[in-house]
Amino acid sequence: KLLEKELTQMRFETLKNQINPHFMFNSLNVLSGLIDKNTTQAQQFIDEFSRIYRYVLETIEQPVTTLKEELEFIRSYLFLQQIRYGDNLRYTLDIQSAMLEFLLPPLSLQILVENAIKHNVIQESRPLTIQIRTEGDFLVVINDLQPKQSGHSTGVGLKNLEKRLSLITQAIPEFRIVNTTYVARVPLTDQNSYASDYN
Repeated sequence: KLLEKELTQMRFETLKNQINPHFMFNSLNVLSGLIDKNTTQAQQFIDEFSRIYRYVLETIEQPVTTLKEELEFIRSYLFLQQIRYGDNLRYTLDIQSAMLEFLLPPLSLQILVENAIKHNVIQESRPLTIQIRTEGDFLVVINDLQPKQSGHSTGVGLKNLEKRLSLITQAIPEFRIVNTTYVARVPLTDQNSYASDYN
């Protein structure tokens, strides 16, 4: 009962973070500007926006999803962000194809990417680059460290992610500053291990 209650609470917190009013408000503002200027891009924006929320609603009840599905989701998410920030926001993907069917909690990647965007300066003189790659059995997200002067992180998203990871793997995630970058390392779980250990 306690585990079930904790899982429900974690899902609620995750859902609350994803259906973020700031993200919704910013996205609708961007869309409003696009409608008059570029109807083709506006339509693309709507398609990607709906894809994001369909994914959120489809996966929120699941303990795990595949890395492949997470990457498809993050491409849609970053498409919206790049419409907003233009060339000032850049990202690279370097994913081993053998890892695409490995598992992680839904929306893990969005938490890491959103943190990078939310807490760092993104402007023409200081563009932000986010690297997303696999290293062994870990998904690694690295971003330039150029923190905003105002505001501070509550760390709620990362704590929630750590809890959800602890339910599917004994491997420990790492979040640390390395030189001039912030590095997040999240363990990926093999489908066979998950099936035998957690079902």
